[in-house]
Amino acid sequence: MFKEVFNYYAKSYYEKMQKRIIQYEIDTNDKKRKQIDVLREQQEIISNMEKLEESKKIMELDYANTIRHFKDNGVVWEIKRYNLPIKEWDNLFLEKTQGQYYIVTAEKQKLYSFDKEDSFVLGEILKEYNYNIVVIAVESRNIKVQFRLRDL
Repeated sequence: MFKEVFNYYAKSYYEKMQKRIIQYEIDTNDKKRKQIDVLREQQEIISNMEKLEESKKIMELDYANTIRHFKDNGVVWEIKRYNLPIKEWDNLFLEKTQGQYYIVTAEKQKLYSFDKEDSFVLGEILKEYNYNIVVIAVESRNIKVQFRLRDL
């Protein structure tokens, strides 16, 4: 009888330990899977960061090239004339009103308005550079202006 009771408890203990071992293995495998998932996510984040850093370098290079072009050659815009008394070689100016930039004459007559997005970009550029805007050609309906940047 003692042997039967002992065998019963031994068998019961053995089965209980087997269940614990199986549960431990399941938990361990789940944790390993979660760790692998976390590592994959981290690798993906690192990969995305590297791509963003590469994109940032390309954009910085493009920005520097654009600024250099604006400084060296300027950019020419064609603007409607609106029958204003404008002559070749007149200087024009930028005026900011309610977050939007305008090209204006010396008499503060508005010739051209930049949209909000362009105004934001222009504002950021003008924090680092001075500018010149000169009328280079006057036609019956349009004027051509050259916009150049120069160092502060």
